[in-house]
Amino acid sequence: MIRRTQDTLATMQRLERYRGHFYNWYETRTLQPLLPLYVSSVDSGNLAGHLLTLGSGLREPADEKIFTPQIFAGLRDTVGMLRGLTRENAALAKLDAELAKAPSSLRAALAVLERATGQAATIAAALASEGEELKGWAQTLSGIARSIWRTCFFLAPWLALPTPGRSRRREEVLISKIRNRNLKSEINQSLLPSSSARLEAKTRPTRPSSPPCGRSRSWSNRSVR
Repeated sequence: MIRRTQDTLATMQRLERYRGHFYNWYETRTLQPLLPLYVSSVDSGNLAGHLLTLGSGLREPADEKIFTPQIFAGLRDTVGMLRGLTRENAALAKLDAELAKAPSSLRAALAVLERATGQAATIAAALASEGEELKGWAQTLSGIARSIWRTCFFLAPWLALPTPGRSRRREEVLISKIRNRNLKSEINQSLLPSSSARLEAKTRPTRPSSPPCGRSRSWSNRSVR
């Protein structure tokens, strides 16, 4: 949402205006105003109102939790639509049961979302040859699950850092998954090398520091004297 908002406002800055007002119509490819040129005070007022609403909406998430159980309720609604369109489907039943146990912590929620994303992708692939409606809902489910999973990492990149009780191998696999899922536009990639470096530092054996040989010898000579 932030990226799209930035892109939209950046494009608006490039549009030609009349005394600060946008024209009513523009060619979307060239951004040139379309003839006949005219300005509508009503539409300008609507734009101002929409921008005020957008501003409030962008400030509101700053005070919200990154994760809420309603996320899983929404995914289950989509699963329910799919189950209503199919006969008995073991994969959908398993996914529904997984989502029904909505965790309370962010890290636990991420683990569930990671599994749900993989399951949803498998379901979408299995239903790819079915009717358009069924295939469409399966693809929607897969896309929503993947988007939520990515958003969690975008908002909480520290989840890629190692935690007590988790193996280094699991952390490396998790970081690799983030990189391999084409998240360049969704997540700050600069955080991932930092995560890897911290992981490496935590697992590297420490050695006691010692002074250079010359200083050590000089100190021993003075001690003998």
